[in-house]
Amino acid sequence: MKKLIEWLNKIAGQRLTGVLALIYVYDDREDNNSPQAIYLEFDNNLHGCVRCASDGESIEYDSNAPAEIDLGRYGNEILKYISNQGPWRECVGEKLNDSFVLIADNNVCMGVRLLFQSGKSVDIVNLGDELYVYDFLPESIVAEEHIETKRINSNMTNI
Repeated sequence: MKKLIEWLNKIAGQRLTGVLALIYVYDDREDNNSPQAIYLEFDNNLHGCVRCASDGESIEYDSNAPAEIDLGRYGNEILKYISNQGPWRECVGEKLNDSFVLIADNNVCMGVRLLFQSGKSVDIVNLGDELYVYDFLPESIVAEEHIETKRINSNMTNI
C-alpha cells in the first residue's frame, strides 16, 4: 500500500487527462462492469494502474500501463478508452483535490476514492476479486464490508 499512497500524494492537485480500462471480451461481449485494471493519466506524465491484488481482497498500484492479452479460445483482454463513460466523463479535465483509501475491517486496502475539484468523486474497489468503479460506493457495501475511509496525506506512510 506504500506505493499506492506515494502515488496518490504525487497526483494531488494534478488534472486527470485520460482513463483506460483493461476489459475482458468473450464472444464479442465486453465485460464493462468489472474491468481487469484501470489506468489513470494525469498532468506532468503522472500515471498509474489500479487492479485487484493477488490476495483476492485488496487493490494494488503500479506505474505500468496494462497490456492487451489474447487468451485464445477464452477471449481477450483489450484496452479501452473510457474517459467519456460512467463517472469518469465528469472528472476528466478536473484537478484531483483529495484522495482516500478504503480499508476493510480486516485492515485490507480494498479501494481508493478520488475527489475532484468539481466535487465529483470516483471509487475504485475490489469486491470479491472483481474491480468495480462507482461515482460513490453504495452505503450497503460500506456497511457489509465494514469499510473505513482514510484520507491520504503526506504523513500516511505506515498504514
